[in-house]
Amino acid sequence: MKAASGSALLAVCLILGSFSGCGPSRSTLYPSFPEQKKQFASVGIVMDYLVIDGLFGDTNKVDIVENKRIAGRLLADCADSLSRKGYPVRMTTLSSMGLLMKQEKGYKVAQTANARSEELQIAHPPFLIDTLFLPDTILEHLVHVYSSLINLPEKRRDVSFVIPEAMPIGKRINCEMIAIVLAGGFNEPVSMGVGKATVNGSVTGGIIGLQSVSQLSMLFFVIDARNGEIIWEDRRFMSGGVLYPDKILGMARELVAELP
Repeated sequence: MKAASGSALLAVCLILGSFSGCGPSRSTLYPSFPEQKKQFASVGIVMDYLVIDGLFGDTNKVDIVENKRIAGRLLADCADSLSRKGYPVRMTTLSSMGLLMKQEKGYKVAQTANARSEELQIAHPPFLIDTLFLPDTILEHLVHVYSSLINLPEKRRDVSFVIPEAMPIGKRINCEMIAIVLAGGFNEPVSMGVGKATVNGSVTGGIIGLQSVSQLSMLFFVIDARNGEIIWEDRRFMSGGVLYPDKILGMARELVAELP
């Protein structure tokens, strides 16, 4: 695959990996969360999800059908897990696919389940935006919220972060609490990764680095939509192997399981 610029965003991906599984527990960093969560009468789950498939040559593939399928399973699984924990889940939405990706880079896009490789057209991100967020102002708010979240400094106790732009998102989905999942990865078939040393620096929204190994980053945030405060945050990162659906679902379950 073709090497490209974007090392700064690749560094973000590596930072996510270093945050996962180390340092103080989430409950220690967010001690007020168990009481805060009791205040919410409605929860909305909002997700940006995209896994890119590696191809030989300079252009990689985005399978819209498969990404929608896995994202749908993730949303349903998260909603079920949160509901079983007592959270009043009102709605879920796949807000977008690759909302923060660089728009100048093209990808081969599969729009149907049986699309043949030679028939794939070149398209540019984002590959999907829910009509709920299409009004310009709301979309700008969503982009700002996602960008702020992936660039969030490492959490310290007694230090809170507020994103005011999350408040109109909460009003748009009519929920007092927003659970945001940002998941992105690159699926490199094992046969393509052997003996390769080049690095493709293209990154989806700062949360996936395209290298000669499969990678997946998943970020989970809970925001009080009434004031924009981030009241919970966690993340996971995996590298190597093939990104099977069960692996991706398992990562999400780990994140939700940590939630009180």
